[in-house]
Amino acid sequence: MKKYIFIKNSNDLNKFYKKLFFYRSFFCLFLKFDTNYAEIKPIINALNIKNKYKRIEYIYNFSVNYLDNYYNNLKPNICEFNCNKCIVQRINNLKYNNGCCRMCIYKSNRGCKTSNLTCKLFYCSRIRDKYKTYDYNNFKIIKCLDLRRQFILKEDYFTSREDAILDLKIGLLFIITIKIVIRDLLNLARLNNKNRV
Repeated sequence: MKKYIFIKNSNDLNKFYKKLFFYRSFFCLFLKFDTNYAEIKPIINALNIKNKYKRIEYIYNFSVNYLDNYYNNLKPNICEFNCNKCIVQRINNLKYNNGCCRMCIYKSNRGCKTSNLTCKLFYCSRIRDKYKTYDYNNFKIIKCLDLRRQFILKEDYFTSREDAILDLKIGLLFIITIKIVIRDLLNLARLNNKNRV
């Protein structure tokens, strides 16, 4: 029989955030969570998914969709690209194009061809000063992942959505570190070959 934890007021909400590390553990496998707070409904939905891999996919997909909607409503071109240069590259008169994405094989003239959550949570200091951006600390649903997977998510730049989710599912730091290094070296080689042509 499943027991319910219901978050009904702001005091419960503060306690909930403090205990989130415990609620995501296997100790709460048979607990069902519920709330009236729209703010934490996605977190509750994630905690109620008891299959670890399905929970990872839900958190990843929800986060990507949420950030896409947020930034499109805020300003579709938040990095202020003009002639393939972001605002920092134009102000500093840098020879590089495509902003932070210049080393990524998934960039295109229309933007990113994949949905990498790590990249979507990164903005340079100029953009963070100018706009309200999300990062790992204030994006609470990421706390539903264990610490290893949070660390992997913070380091998984320039990766396809499918590879990023697979990395989170594997969740072994040593293996993922080697995988990320090899993938980055291969991507760099592909990018250099592409630029020579």
